Parts: sequence; C-alpha cells; structure tokens
Amino acid sequence: MKAGRPKQQYLPRRLHCLPPALLNNIMHRHNQFVQSQNLRVFVGTWNVNGGKHFRSVAHKHESVTDWLLDLAKSVKPDAVWGYRNPDYTDEQINKPIDVFAIGFEEIVDLTTSNIVAGSKPTANQRDWGLFLQRHLNRDVHERDSYILINSVQLVGICLFVFARARLATLFRDIASSSVKTGLGGAAGNKGGVAVRFQLVTLFG
Repeated sequence: MKAGRPKQQYLPRRLHCLPPALLNNIMHRHNQFVQSQNLRVFVGTWNVNGGKHFRSVAHKHESVTDWLLDLAKSVKPDAVWGYRNPDYTDEQINKPIDVFAIGFEEIVDLTTSNIVAGSKPTANQRDWGLFLQRHLNRDVHERDSYILINSVQLVGICLFVFARARLATLFRDIASSSVKTGLGGAAGNKGGVAVRFQLVTLFG
C-alpha cells in the first residue's frame, strides 16, 4: 500500500531553523491553530463579439451585471435553462461571491495587427476591467468591495480575476501566463491564458 502524500504546510521561513523536534510538534498540532474557510468562486466566460458589447449580443435584454450578480437569484429550481443547486438555501444563494474568474472571448477583432500584437494589453482590456470593477461593486454599500487581482490577454481571449477586498492580503504567488498555439506557436489567434495564485493565511 502506498503512503498518502503529506499535507502541504505553510510556515514562515524564519521558523524553518527551529529544532526538528519542535517543528515536528508544530506540524502535528496544526489543527489547533489552523482554521479552514469555505469560499464561493464564480467561473464563467462571455463572448463580446469583437469589442465592447457590454450587453449580450445574443440576449440583448441581458447585461453583464445580470449574469454576474443576479443570475443565481433569477433561476428557479424547475427552470429549463440555467442551473440552481436544489440543495442550496436562499441564504446560501444570496451569499456574496468571494472570487470571480471571468473570461472573455473575442475581446478584440482577429485582425492581422491584433494577432501580431499577441499578449500586449489593449484599450479593450483596460475598459472591460474598469467596467467589471464598477459593476461588481454595484452593491458595495452592503458588502466588501471587489478589487482586481490579475488580468491577462492573448489577442481575443482575456481573463480577469477579482476578489473581495478583505481577502486581498491572503493572496500569495500571483502569476499569469499566455501560450500561443496558432501557426506552430507563432501566432496568438489560438492559444490559452491562465492566472494562478495561492489563497492562504500564513503564520504571523
């Protein structure tokens, strides 16, 4: 039988030089001073059809705010579209999202100049970031504000990560990357983007 992988522990570097016996004791007693917390994470994509269509192209009566903030409230348990976990109470449904990971498709037109530009930030990326932050903070008087953690763009695809302000100091090792796969890796008309981070409270 293979032994399971040990749980990853987070200790500040200044404690790494403690005697092994003391470190081992700290690790075995970590449940006494470590608390876990459940977070709500929203992950979704939105096709903006080559620009700044702040309202849905297919469903012109819907806006980004409807999608990000109000969709879960509007979907009924017996609806034929959308999804609402029947085991969730109204209180759970109405609980604010802690982290938003919002992806966009066709944020710019696939022109030759845009494809060559690759992962360079664009005005559309800036405008969408400001638009999202403004609308995510629509109900800021009722809860924490949202701040931008990171953003990355590759031609027409763009990823934004927002989080509640109270969590900002808990983010560690934030990084982003983009990979071109078009024309053997030379063009960004195809490819992917990613943002990674750790969300953890370290020992004081």
